[in-house]
Amino acid sequence: CEALVRAGLDEKSFAMPSKELRQRLLMLLNHDDRFVRYAARLALMRVRQNEWPAAVLADTLEKRPYGALEGLIALIHTERTKEQSDAIFDKLAEYSHVEMDTDALLRYLRTVQLAFIRDVAKDKGRKEFMDEVGPILLEKFPHTDRLVNRELQTVLAYMQSPGCIEKILAYLTPDKTQEEQIHT
Repeated sequence: CEALVRAGLDEKSFAMPSKELRQRLLMLLNHDDRFVRYAARLALMRVRQNEWPAAVLADTLEKRPYGALEGLIALIHTERTKEQSDAIFDKLAEYSHVEMDTDALLRYLRTVQLAFIRDVAKDKGRKEFMDEVGPILLEKFPHTDRLVNRELQTVLAYMQSPGCIEKILAYLTPDKTQEEQIHT
């Protein structure tokens, strides 16, 4: 994947048929090694977008815990339509109801942030998404992992979920590290 990206090749230059290429890259998005996932995502983003966005949006977090979010990140980083942006937020709302381990939750929260930053349908405001997902994330705060807490604070503050200010301020106690206090 890294060699394909560095070479600047596009789908027309690949020797294998495009369907096989997409399948292999989508498969690698779920690899255990994050560096392999990253390389596969960069390669996938250089493939023409005629079929792979649909495959990414059909993915599930339960079956492919790494691949589902990596695929969304690839789609977030590419040129897309407002409909695809809406579909990304629909998928993220769906994933918010899935029980996640610490690593998956951290990746999920960072994906949500990217989706907001690179949203092509900014005029929508995403209030419906925030109203649905905000309370779910608020229940997860505070988390046992300090990195998850940092990302939760960022997302909750952006979403302005009812009750988040009180919970975040209650988290700000003298027993927290200086770094945690400054971030909060």
